[in-house]
Amino acid sequence: MHTSVLVIDDERELAEYTAKYFNMSGIETQYVLNAQDALAFLKENTCSLLLLDINLGNDSGFELCMKIRNTMDVPIFFISARSAEDDMLLALSLGGDDYICKPFSLVVLLAKVKAALKRYEAKQSSDEKKTDDRIVHIGNADFDMRKATIIKNGSHIGLKAME
Repeated sequence: MHTSVLVIDDERELAEYTAKYFNMSGIETQYVLNAQDALAFLKENTCSLLLLDINLGNDSGFELCMKIRNTMDVPIFFISARSAEDDMLLALSLGGDDYICKPFSLVVLLAKVKAALKRYEAKQSSDEKKTDDRIVHIGNADFDMRKATIIKNGSHIGLKAME
């Protein structure tokens, strides 16, 4: 299943409200409350952007970002109550694309997310048009690296994000 945005935040009300607001605005959004659930979600699903809190209870958003960056290149927006420049610089150096301080305006966040999704999905779309380097032929099956699917006997088999 593909979701446009995954919110990863241990504050249930904020995560739920953000997801509801984005869904009402036409951006398919899910949320999880910890790093383990985020990794489990990403094993079974794909998404186009992550909203990632730094403090995830016993887990660190910084560490989760590093794990995700090993396998995925989706935009990651850190959202945090931390406003120290050191935290911002660390988040951006680990692969974050933006850093938004709590409390934040949902309207402004939505505008930033829409802009990033438009760029990311346009890039994905243009990458799909480059057929010379995206299809790998293996025996009687083809592996589409851009779409993360296996094509065998005309059937498309979708792979999970971590696969």
